[in-house]
Amino acid sequence: MPWREGAAEALAAALSQEVEPNGSLLFRGPPPTRFRDVGAHNVDMGALAGLQRAATWVYGNPRELENRHGLLAAEIARTTLRDGDLADLASSMDAALEGARIAYGFGVSQQSRDTLKSLGELRKAVGDETARMSESTRSLAGAVTTSAVGNVALIIARLTVSKDSTFVGSAAVIIGVALAVYVAVVIASGVQFLSIQRDLRRDWRERLYRFLGEDEYGRMVDEPVGRAEKAFRNAAVASGVIAGLMLAAVVLVVISAPS
Repeated sequence: MPWREGAAEALAAALSQEVEPNGSLLFRGPPPTRFRDVGAHNVDMGALAGLQRAATWVYGNPRELENRHGLLAAEIARTTLRDGDLADLASSMDAALEGARIAYGFGVSQQSRDTLKSLGELRKAVGDETARMSESTRSLAGAVTTSAVGNVALIIARLTVSKDSTFVGSAAVIIGVALAVYVAVVIASGVQFLSIQRDLRRDWRERLYRFLGEDEYGRMVDEPVGRAEKAFRNAAVASGVIAGLMLAAVVLVVISAPS
């Protein structure tokens, strides 16, 4: 009997939201409900088991403690009489626990739907980003192809005219520089796009997708985006080298072309 009374008092205090200075146990609700800290000797073993089940459900999962505690307190305030004692609180605990579990299950299912929606939006955003990176890579390939063909044409044109034709040589150098600048602009545009997208992904991670672990986020976002970025960087380096070599070839041919 002494243990049962002490356990009932401790469990009731643990399940309440506030212990007031006069010892009353407050459940804020709405509506606010108070229970007097008396009557523990009237709590039988069945009611004590109800208190234990409720405390196990609330405190068994530290991550969900605050949510479950609030749901149970709201159910107690909604379903029990006002100004009862500990025996009244214990006798209503099973019904309140059932209502809290139903509310918790509904909230989890709603959160699951929201999570699935967020993950779908994330997959779509990642797909759009990788598609735009692929498009940037294709644009870069087209730009370097245009530059290479143009520079080859300039070299052929310079070799087929007299060295005394200074206008052709100057024009070839100017056009070669313009083609190289064109490739550089395409590379710079792609690099700027990568930087903007990287900042956006950082904001996604901190504001919208903190519920994802590092491994899950890495598999869903970092890995596919990383492969697309790597492809663009490789294409940018190769294009820059090709454009620079073709410009150097044009300049060299203009300078050293025979009469």
